[in-house]
Amino acid sequence: MKELSIQEIHEGTLGILKKIIDICDKVGVNYYLAYGSLIGAVRHGGFIPWDDDLDIVMLRPDYEVFCQYCMKHERELYPFKLINRQSEKKYPYNIARFNDLRYKAVYENVQEYDSGMFIDVYPLDGAGHMTESEVRSLDKKRDYLMKMILWSIDDHYEPSKHNKWYRSAIKYFVRSYAKFKGSDYFLNKMEDLKNQYEFDSSEYVAEMVWDIKTVLCKKSWFGEGQMIQFEDIKVKAPKDIDSFLKVYYGDYMKLPPVEQRVPSHGYALYKRE
Repeated sequence: MKELSIQEIHEGTLGILKKIIDICDKVGVNYYLAYGSLIGAVRHGGFIPWDDDLDIVMLRPDYEVFCQYCMKHERELYPFKLINRQSEKKYPYNIARFNDLRYKAVYENVQEYDSGMFIDVYPLDGAGHMTESEVRSLDKKRDYLMKMILWSIDDHYEPSKHNKWYRSAIKYFVRSYAKFKGSDYFLNKMEDLKNQYEFDSSEYVAEMVWDIKTVLCKKSWFGEGQMIQFEDIKVKAPKDIDSFLKVYYGDYMKLPPVEQRVPSHGYALYKRE
């Protein structure tokens, strides 16, 4: 199979986004363009030219409604499919991916599951009124859990990049422990973090069930959102785009060095025969 070009990936991903928007409008939930995809909309009017994926976020209550609808209507949505840990046994993440199964993703070092071209759908959970010290304490736990998750879901061992032999030995034994316990053990512990704070009474929301860093966003930044141009369509973005992007990236309008303007997500995409 011939690997898709970045232009073909952008065209296919835009079709997936349009389907997500249709579903959200139908069931009455909000989604928000996020992360690098939102930078692309603000800085480039669409995709970042070298970016090979697209991300949206949903507040947890809307995320649950969206996921439940997609799983209930799986047959009629085909070739689109929401994949999460409930719908796919080998799926190794605590976020959902909305897939177009007319395509196939092949990963570099992740346990195999049937993945198409996809959009990541991240839930934002209640984060209470967290202080800096509470964030630091939580991030230590998240850093440990993410390392164990990633070692438990890889499909082959890669020695430590450090020159010290004992670092590779430590990595080998800790990875072996992660494999022994299994990915579900650590994914469930990470998933439990969503229950630390009651959503409705929280001032902040955060991406709690994936990644190593807790980035606090004010719940008031989202609301009904605002419409922003993305390629040839209008999409929903946070109500306060500037605050959202600054808390993640600082000066988000600054272009990265030329050598960093390449896809970096560790998979290749193909059209299925």
